Amino acid sequence: MSQTETFKRSITVIDTETTNLLPELCEIVEVAGATWNGNAWEASSMLLGAYDGIPPEASAKNNISSRMISGLPKFDRCVDQIKDVLGWDRSAYLIAHNAEYDRAALKTAFEKMHAGADVKRCLDQSRWICTWRLSKQVLIHDFNDAQYGLSYLRYRLDLPIPDSVGVHRADADTLVCAALLDRLIDVALENGQLDPDGDIGRQLNQLCWDHINIKTWPFGKHRGVPLVDIDNDYYTWALKTLPQLKEGDASFDADLSESVRRVLEQRLNSF
Repeated sequence: MSQTETFKRSITVIDTETTNLLPELCEIVEVAGATWNGNAWEASSMLLGAYDGIPPEASAKNNISSRMISGLPKFDRCVDQIKDVLGWDRSAYLIAHNAEYDRAALKTAFEKMHAGADVKRCLDQSRWICTWRLSKQVLIHDFNDAQYGLSYLRYRLDLPIPDSVGVHRADADTLVCAALLDRLIDVALENGQLDPDGDIGRQLNQLCWDHINIKTWPFGKHRGVPLVDIDNDYYTWALKTLPQLKEGDASFDADLSESVRRVLEQRLNSF
């Protein structure tokens, strides 16, 4: 059995749908997990109730209505079933697109239950792989940030997903994410970023969480401007002011911070 096959049999590709884009404020209303049976990816999912209901803004994004979850048990009432769907205790790695959101949403849910071991699992980066970050590391396309979204990549890369599989429901998204993972592994092997005879999971985990070199400023008046073209005065202001560049802040962006540091270091070295 190849290392890739061994890896795929050991993981679960997961997704969560929630009531709020802010993970510290959300409740999870759907979970799904996709596993590899040796021939295809198979997804299972379950809907969950929410103590505070689901606002229309969330329903418009995930297509889950208040009627669909009315009377259903909440997260803290069916944890064993949720963990089974997610492969929580049996998977070597959990895979998700923008895994940091799913990790944070699950962390919020487990913290409410004072489930310390499960909170620790959410925080343990060595057990998670993010296909959003992997896409930025592996794909040669110069996409902007929005174009690394799962739905865009599905069609841009022409992933082998039947048109009948919709979007923004947890089970469908796990199948798309799994197909994306397959493609990223193939490309990374072709690029020489993975050793086919090595531990694929460990290599993907390291590649995933390595620094991503950000080339253009992602927001504000300089959005889209190459970092190398931004003047020092703006960087002086940004380093003092922006939470994205302040380590320890909830909005801290380690990739952006490191990319800015490298630009400034290169300027200093050029004198």
